[in-house]
Amino acid sequence: GSTLLRHVMEKAHARDASRSTVLTTHREQNVTYYRRAGFEVTSEQALTPPRGATYTVWSMTKAART
Repeated sequence: GSTLLRHVMEKAHARDASRSTVLTTHREQNVTYYRRAGFEVTSEQALTPPRGATYTVWSMTKAART
């Protein structure tokens, strides 16, 4: 997990270090994982599909390197 995330983040910053990185997750345990990697929660939204149980989606952002 952390090796893959580090690789993806390195590629993203090499492409354009002036941009923030954004992700979403629907697994609450991932929020802690991504926070440790420097992401901050920017929104938390409960979604209810037409058929199915309500679930939460967290949007997270990691600031651009300056």
